[in-house]
Amino acid sequence: MKKMYDKTLRGYYVMSVVLGLLLAVAVATMLEVVVLDGISASSGRLNMALDDLWGYLPLNLCNIFWNAGLRLRYLNVLMVTTAIMSVGIFVRMSGTKGSRTKILQAMSVAILALLLMLAYGWATRRWIANAALALVPVVLMVIPLTILRKTQQPVEGGLLGVICQERIHGWWLSIKRFVRENRTFVVIVLVALVLLTCVVVPGVLRARFVG
Repeated sequence: MKKMYDKTLRGYYVMSVVLGLLLAVAVATMLEVVVLDGISASSGRLNMALDDLWGYLPLNLCNIFWNAGLRLRYLNVLMVTTAIMSVGIFVRMSGTKGSRTKILQAMSVAILALLLMLAYGWATRRWIANAALALVPVVLMVIPLTILRKTQQPVEGGLLGVICQERIHGWWLSIKRFVRENRTFVVIVLVALVLLTCVVVPGVLRARFVG
């Protein structure tokens, strides 16, 4: 069984990727259940705030489980099942060789998946006042991508694999060189995105309440 946890694909552990995706779904689902419970149990301005927060979550599974009498039950079952599977894989994987690398890859995949969900959701939901808000999770993807690049295992097999690895490495070096040579510009862009987020999100919520 332990051999299954050592299988790699393009330098990444397969089970780490599976665990990362499960963790992403578990976290997103858990947030939805908490907010959904809050909406059903609150009233007034708190209810409006939670209702607005619902649209900012990475997954809106209630759009699938639309039946008001069943959707909370389905979401709870999905959350518990995903959490159990994630913990089971995590415990088994931690006892194998290179567990630290595998866990880092799993956590990076989970963060990357959540950021992708946020970027897609914020870019496609029309009621968000400024679609530029989706740039925030896109920029933050640099963190998990960096960790994944650092923990990538040597790729074995074939001239095509070597060429792909060298090309990806070249792209990565180009990005690092650009950041190093344009630090001021990169810092300005990051600060502008943070300020934009701080201005846009309160403005959207304020407009929602006033409206």
